[in-house]
Amino acid sequence: MTYETFMKKVDNIIASTLGGMTSEDLSDNVFTRDMFDDGCSPREVADDIMAADDLASAFLEGNY
Repeated sequence: MTYETFMKKVDNIIASTLGGMTSEDLSDNVFTRDMFDDGCSPREVADDIMAADDLASAFLEGNY
């Protein structure tokens, strides 16, 4: 799988969780290539991106 295909899967997970937002909408996604290279799953990367973003975290906690 290419990195681009991997990130599409990550974005699909984020979009389905956060009502259409993607990794481009969230602040901390600079580590995605390293996680891809390390063999992490798209779910792991999506969860890490969402956990690192204040807006996404608030949404997931029901505070938004």
